[in-house]
Amino acid sequence: MYRALDLVTDIIENAGASVLPVGHLASPQEILAACKAYGANALAGDTSQIVQFTSWVESAKMSDCLHINKIFYTSESMSRSQRSYIQSVFGRDGLPVIFSSLLASAEMGPWAVGCFDLTGPQKDDTADLIFDTRHMIVEVMPLDFDLSTGQSPCRIVEGETGMLIVTSLQRLRNPLVRYVTGDIGSIHHLPTSASLQLGKESEHLRVLRLHGRDLRNSFKWQGEYFELDTLKELMSNPSWGIVLWQIVLADNQSNCETLEIRLMQKTGTDGLIAHEDILEILKDHFYVHANNESLFHANLHSRDDFIRSLSGNKVIKLVDRRGKMG
Repeated sequence: MYRALDLVTDIIENAGASVLPVGHLASPQEILAACKAYGANALAGDTSQIVQFTSWVESAKMSDCLHINKIFYTSESMSRSQRSYIQSVFGRDGLPVIFSSLLASAEMGPWAVGCFDLTGPQKDDTADLIFDTRHMIVEVMPLDFDLSTGQSPCRIVEGETGMLIVTSLQRLRNPLVRYVTGDIGSIHHLPTSASLQLGKESEHLRVLRLHGRDLRNSFKWQGEYFELDTLKELMSNPSWGIVLWQIVLADNQSNCETLEIRLMQKTGTDGLIAHEDILEILKDHFYVHANNESLFHANLHSRDDFIRSLSGNKVIKLVDRRGKMG
Protein backbone atom coordinates (compact mmCIF):
# COMPACT_ATOMS: atom_id res chain seq x y z
CA MET A 1 0.00 0.00 0.00
CA TYR A 2 3.06 2.21 0.01
CA ARG A 3 3.42 5.43 -2.00
CA ALA A 4 6.92 4.60 -3.26
CA LEU A 5 5.84 1.32 -4.83
CA ASP A 6 8.99 0.79 -6.93
CA LEU A 7 11.33 1.19 -3.97
CA VAL A 8 9.47 -1.00 -1.49
CA THR A 9 8.60 -3.60 -4.13
CA ASP A 10 12.29 -4.01 -5.04
CA ILE A 11 13.33 -4.32 -1.40
CA ILE A 12 10.69 -6.93 -0.58
CA GLU A 13 11.29 -8.91 -3.78
CA ASN A 14 15.03 -8.99 -3.10
CA ALA A 15 14.14 -10.52 0.27
CA GLY A 16 12.42 -13.37 -1.57
CA ALA A 17 8.76 -12.39 -1.25
CA SER A 18 6.08 -12.11 -3.93
CA VAL A 19 4.55 -8.63 -3.97
CA LEU A 20 1.04 -7.43 -4.80
CA PRO A 21 1.36 -3.63 -5.30
CA VAL A 22 -1.95 -1.79 -4.79
CA GLY A 23 -0.82 1.79 -4.06
CA HIS A 24 -1.68 4.18 -1.24
CA LEU A 25 -4.99 5.27 -2.82
CA ALA A 26 -6.47 1.77 -2.91
CA SER A 27 -9.77 1.44 -1.06
CA PRO A 28 -10.14 -1.06 1.81
CA GLN A 29 -12.42 -3.13 -0.42
CA GLU A 30 -9.72 -3.35 -3.11
CA ILE A 31 -7.06 -4.33 -0.58
CA LEU A 32 -9.34 -6.98 0.90
CA ALA A 33 -10.13 -8.39 -2.55
CA ALA A 34 -6.41 -8.70 -3.41
CA CYS A 35 -5.62 -10.36 -0.07
CA LYS A 36 -8.44 -12.89 -0.49
CA ALA A 37 -7.75 -13.62 -4.16
CA TYR A 38 -4.03 -14.33 -3.69
CA GLY A 39 -3.94 -15.52 -0.08
CA ALA A 40 -1.68 -12.69 1.06
CA ASN A 41 -0.11 -13.23 4.48
CA ALA A 42 1.56 -9.83 4.94
CA LEU A 43 0.64 -6.14 4.75
CA ALA A 44 3.19 -3.44 3.87
CA GLY A 45 2.52 0.30 4.05
CA ASP A 46 2.57 3.43 6.17
CA THR A 47 1.55 2.88 9.78
CA SER A 48 -1.55 5.04 9.31
CA GLN A 49 -2.62 3.11 6.22
CA ILE A 50 -2.26 -0.23 7.99
CA VAL A 51 -4.16 0.96 11.07
CA GLN A 52 -6.96 2.38 8.90
CA PHE A 53 -7.29 -0.88 6.95
CA THR A 54 -7.26 -2.85 10.22
CA SER A 55 -10.05 -0.64 11.57
CA TRP A 56 -12.11 -1.21 8.42
CA VAL A 57 -11.57 -5.00 8.58
CA GLU A 58 -12.70 -5.04 12.21
CA SER A 59 -15.82 -2.94 11.58
CA ALA A 60 -16.71 -5.04 8.50
CA LYS A 61 -16.06 -8.26 10.47
CA MET A 62 -13.79 -9.58 7.72
CA SER A 63 -10.80 -10.73 9.77
CA ASP A 64 -11.76 -14.41 9.39
CA CYS A 65 -11.41 -14.03 5.60
CA LEU A 66 -7.74 -13.05 5.88
CA HIS A 67 -4.51 -14.81 6.82
CA ILE A 68 -2.36 -11.81 7.74
CA ASN A 69 0.46 -12.79 10.10
CA LYS A 70 3.16 -10.27 9.13
CA ILE A 71 3.17 -6.46 9.14
CA PHE A 72 5.89 -4.43 7.40
CA TYR A 73 5.43 -0.75 8.20
CA THR A 74 7.27 2.35 7.03
CA SER A 75 7.34 6.16 7.31
CA GLU A 76 5.95 6.34 10.85
CA SER A 77 6.67 4.54 14.09
CA MET A 78 3.99 2.20 15.39
CA SER A 79 2.94 2.54 19.02
CA ARG A 80 2.43 -0.38 21.38
CA SER A 81 -1.32 0.23 21.41
CA GLN A 82 -1.43 0.17 17.60
CA ARG A 83 0.49 -3.11 17.47
CA SER A 84 -1.77 -4.58 20.12
CA TYR A 85 -4.84 -3.49 18.16
CA ILE A 86 -3.55 -5.04 14.91
CA GLN A 87 -2.72 -8.25 16.80
CA SER A 88 -6.27 -8.39 18.17
CA VAL A 89 -7.77 -8.14 14.67
CA PHE A 90 -5.42 -10.38 12.66
CA GLY A 91 -4.04 -12.73 15.33
CA ARG A 92 -5.27 -16.33 15.12
CA ASP A 93 -5.10 -19.29 17.49
CA GLY A 94 -2.85 -17.40 19.88
CA LEU A 95 -0.12 -17.00 17.25
CA PRO A 96 1.63 -13.60 17.20
CA VAL A 97 1.61 -11.20 14.26
CA ILE A 98 5.23 -10.47 13.32
CA PHE A 99 6.08 -6.76 12.99
CA SER A 100 9.02 -5.39 10.98
CA SER A 101 9.79 -1.84 9.89
CA LEU A 102 11.88 0.19 7.47
CA LEU A 103 13.30 3.66 8.05
CA ALA A 104 13.53 5.64 4.81
CA SER A 105 12.92 9.08 3.35
CA ALA A 106 13.16 10.84 0.00
CA GLU A 107 16.43 12.47 1.11
CA MET A 108 18.13 9.46 2.71
CA GLY A 109 16.56 6.47 1.01
CA PRO A 110 16.14 3.24 3.02
CA TRP A 111 18.86 2.92 5.64
CA ALA A 112 17.63 1.22 8.82
CA VAL A 113 15.37 -1.70 9.70
CA GLY A 114 13.37 -2.65 12.76
CA CYS A 115 13.04 -6.26 13.92
CA PHE A 116 11.83 -7.13 17.42
CA ASP A 117 13.40 -10.60 17.16
CA LEU A 118 16.80 -8.85 17.13
CA THR A 119 16.28 -5.76 19.28
CA GLY A 120 13.79 -7.23 21.77
CA PRO A 121 10.36 -5.99 22.88
CA GLN A 122 9.77 -2.26 23.29
CA LYS A 123 9.01 -1.01 26.80
CA ASP A 124 7.85 2.38 25.49
CA ASP A 125 6.83 3.96 22.17
CA THR A 126 10.36 4.59 20.92
CA ALA A 127 11.49 2.60 17.88
CA ASP A 128 14.71 0.57 17.77
CA LEU A 129 16.17 0.25 14.27
CA ILE A 130 19.41 -1.33 13.10
CA PHE A 131 21.72 0.51 10.68
CA ASP A 132 25.14 -0.15 9.14
CA THR A 133 27.86 2.34 10.08
CA ARG A 134 29.62 1.54 6.79
CA HIS A 135 26.69 3.10 4.92
CA MET A 136 25.60 5.98 7.15
CA ILE A 137 27.28 8.23 9.70
CA VAL A 138 24.80 9.28 12.39
CA GLU A 139 25.71 12.18 14.67
CA VAL A 140 23.67 12.96 17.77
CA MET A 141 23.80 16.66 18.61
CA PRO A 142 22.34 18.71 21.47
CA LEU A 143 18.73 19.74 20.85
CA ASP A 144 19.68 23.43 20.79
CA PHE A 145 22.35 22.81 18.12
CA ASP A 146 22.22 25.37 15.27
CA LEU A 147 23.87 24.05 12.09
CA SER A 148 23.65 27.49 10.42
CA THR A 149 26.31 28.92 12.75
CA GLY A 150 28.99 26.72 11.19
CA GLN A 151 30.20 25.70 14.64
CA SER A 152 30.54 22.04 15.56
CA PRO A 153 29.75 21.37 19.22
CA CYS A 154 30.75 18.15 20.91
CA ARG A 155 28.55 15.26 19.91
CA ILE A 156 26.40 13.66 22.56
CA VAL A 157 27.88 10.46 23.93
CA GLU A 158 26.45 7.12 22.87
CA GLY A 159 23.19 6.36 24.65
CA GLU A 160 22.11 9.97 25.22
CA THR A 161 19.27 11.62 23.29
CA GLY A 162 19.64 14.49 20.83
CA MET A 163 19.10 15.76 17.29
CA LEU A 164 20.02 13.30 14.53
CA ILE A 165 22.31 14.47 11.72
CA VAL A 166 23.28 11.99 9.00
CA THR A 167 25.91 11.69 6.28
CA SER A 168 25.51 9.05 3.59
CA LEU A 169 28.61 7.09 2.60
CA GLN A 170 26.84 5.62 -0.44
CA ARG A 171 25.39 8.56 -2.34
CA LEU A 172 27.99 9.90 -4.75
CA ARG A 173 25.94 11.61 -7.47
CA ASN A 174 23.91 13.73 -5.03
CA PRO A 175 25.92 13.73 -1.79
CA LEU A 176 24.06 13.87 1.51
CA VAL A 177 26.37 15.54 4.03
CA ARG A 178 25.35 16.42 7.60
CA TYR A 179 21.66 16.42 6.80
CA VAL A 180 19.48 17.51 9.73
CA THR A 181 16.76 14.87 9.80
CA GLY A 182 14.39 16.65 12.18
CA ASP A 183 14.27 13.46 14.27
CA ILE A 184 15.28 12.96 17.89
CA GLY A 185 17.05 9.78 18.95
CA SER A 186 20.06 8.03 20.43
CA ILE A 187 22.65 5.44 19.37
CA HIS A 188 23.21 2.12 21.18
CA HIS A 189 25.19 -1.09 20.76
CA LEU A 190 23.44 -4.18 19.45
CA PRO A 191 22.06 -6.50 22.13
CA THR A 192 24.35 -9.47 22.74
CA SER A 193 21.69 -11.88 21.47
CA ALA A 194 21.48 -9.98 18.16
CA SER A 195 25.28 -9.93 17.77
CA LEU A 196 25.38 -13.70 18.19
CA GLN A 197 22.72 -14.17 15.50
CA LEU A 198 24.32 -11.78 13.01
CA GLY A 199 27.90 -12.97 13.45
CA LYS A 200 30.95 -11.01 12.29
CA GLU A 201 28.90 -8.34 10.48
CA SER A 202 27.46 -7.19 13.81
CA GLU A 203 30.60 -5.17 14.62
CA HIS A 204 29.51 -2.64 11.98
CA LEU A 205 25.90 -2.43 13.14
CA ARG A 206 24.33 -0.11 15.69
CA VAL A 207 20.85 0.45 17.10
CA LEU A 208 19.18 3.79 16.43
CA ARG A 209 16.54 4.46 19.09
CA LEU A 210 14.10 6.85 17.45
CA HIS A 211 12.11 9.02 19.87
CA GLY A 212 10.14 10.98 17.26
CA ARG A 213 10.12 14.31 15.46
CA ASP A 214 11.44 17.61 16.76
CA LEU A 215 8.04 19.31 17.04
CA ARG A 216 9.62 22.75 17.06
CA ASN A 217 10.05 22.62 13.29
CA SER A 218 7.84 19.94 11.72
CA PHE A 219 5.44 17.08 12.26
CA LYS A 220 4.32 13.95 10.49
CA TRP A 221 0.80 12.86 9.54
CA GLN A 222 -0.31 10.07 7.22
CA GLY A 223 3.31 9.31 6.35
CA GLU A 224 4.11 12.85 5.16
CA TYR A 225 6.34 15.51 6.72
CA PHE A 226 4.97 19.04 7.11
CA GLU A 227 7.17 22.02 7.95
CA LEU A 228 5.74 24.60 10.34
CA ASP A 229 7.45 27.45 8.48
CA THR A 230 5.64 26.48 5.26
CA LEU A 231 2.35 26.34 7.15
CA LYS A 232 2.99 29.75 8.73
CA GLU A 233 3.51 31.24 5.27
CA LEU A 234 0.26 29.66 4.09
CA MET A 235 -1.71 30.99 7.06
CA SER A 236 -0.33 34.51 6.61
CA ASN A 237 -2.13 34.96 3.26
CA PRO A 238 -3.94 38.33 3.64
CA SER A 239 -6.99 37.06 1.75
CA TRP A 240 -7.53 34.40 4.43
CA GLY A 241 -7.70 36.85 7.33
CA ILE A 242 -6.39 34.28 9.82
CA VAL A 243 -5.41 35.82 13.15
CA LEU A 244 -4.97 32.58 15.13
CA TRP A 245 -4.33 29.00 14.05
CA GLN A 246 -3.42 25.77 15.73
CA ILE A 247 -2.68 22.15 14.72
CA VAL A 248 -3.97 19.39 17.03
CA LEU A 249 -2.79 15.82 16.39
CA ALA A 250 -4.62 13.01 18.19
CA ASP A 251 -5.71 9.36 17.98
CA ASN A 252 -9.33 8.37 17.47
CA GLN A 253 -10.97 5.29 19.01
CA SER A 254 -9.63 3.11 16.18
CA ASN A 255 -6.02 4.24 16.81
CA CYS A 256 -6.04 6.26 13.57
CA GLU A 257 -4.21 9.59 13.71
CA THR A 258 -6.43 12.64 13.26
CA LEU A 259 -5.39 16.15 12.26
CA GLU A 260 -7.48 19.11 13.39
CA ILE A 261 -6.80 22.68 12.28
CA ARG A 262 -8.37 25.36 14.46
CA LEU A 263 -8.73 28.73 12.75
CA MET A 264 -9.85 32.16 13.88
CA GLN A 265 -10.57 34.83 11.26
CA LYS A 266 -10.58 38.55 11.83
CA THR A 267 -13.97 40.22 12.19
CA GLY A 268 -15.46 41.51 8.97
CA THR A 269 -15.27 39.30 5.90
CA ASP A 270 -14.93 41.97 3.21
CA GLY A 271 -12.29 40.91 0.70
CA LEU A 272 -11.71 37.52 2.34
CA ILE A 273 -12.07 34.24 0.51
CA ALA A 274 -14.75 31.80 1.68
CA HIS A 275 -14.01 29.28 4.41
CA GLU A 276 -14.84 26.48 1.96
CA ASP A 277 -12.05 27.69 -0.36
CA ILE A 278 -9.57 27.78 2.53
CA LEU A 279 -10.60 24.24 3.42
CA GLU A 280 -9.90 23.00 -0.12
CA ILE A 281 -6.45 24.61 -0.14
CA LEU A 282 -5.62 23.01 3.22
CA LYS A 283 -6.83 19.62 2.01
CA ASP A 284 -4.52 19.91 -0.97
CA HIS A 285 -1.60 20.94 1.26
CA PHE A 286 -2.09 17.96 3.59
CA TYR A 287 -2.73 15.44 0.79
CA VAL A 288 -6.26 14.67 1.95
CA HIS A 289 -8.12 12.14 -0.19
CA ALA A 290 -11.16 9.90 0.08
CA ASN A 291 -9.42 7.31 2.28
CA ASN A 292 -8.27 9.75 4.98
CA GLU A 293 -10.78 12.60 4.68
CA SER A 294 -12.63 11.50 7.83
CA LEU A 295 -9.41 12.01 9.82
CA PHE A 296 -8.96 15.65 8.75
CA HIS A 297 -10.87 18.59 10.25
CA ALA A 298 -10.45 22.34 9.71
CA ASN A 299 -12.96 24.66 11.37
CA LEU A 300 -13.38 28.22 12.57
CA HIS A 301 -13.17 28.67 16.34
CA SER A 302 -13.50 31.41 18.91
CA ARG A 303 -10.51 32.69 20.86
CA ASP A 304 -11.33 30.56 23.92
CA ASP A 305 -11.20 27.29 21.95
CA PHE A 306 -7.43 27.35 21.45
CA ILE A 307 -5.06 25.34 23.65
CA ARG A 308 -2.60 27.61 25.42
CA SER A 309 0.65 27.17 27.32
CA LEU A 310 0.32 27.04 31.09
CA SER A 311 3.22 29.41 31.66
CA GLY A 312 2.68 32.26 29.20
CA ASN A 313 -0.95 31.62 28.19
CA LYS A 314 0.18 31.65 24.54
CA VAL A 315 -1.52 29.70 21.76
CA ILE A 316 0.53 26.55 21.08
CA LYS A 317 0.96 26.17 17.31
CA LEU A 318 1.33 22.39 17.40
CA VAL A 319 -0.38 20.20 20.01
CA ASP A 320 0.50 16.51 19.83
CA ARG A 321 -1.91 14.28 21.76
CA ARG A 322 -1.04 11.08 19.90
CA GLY A 323 -0.44 8.15 22.18
CA LYS A 324 -2.03 9.94 25.14
CA MET A 325 -5.22 8.79 26.79
CA GLY A 326 -7.96 11.31 27.57
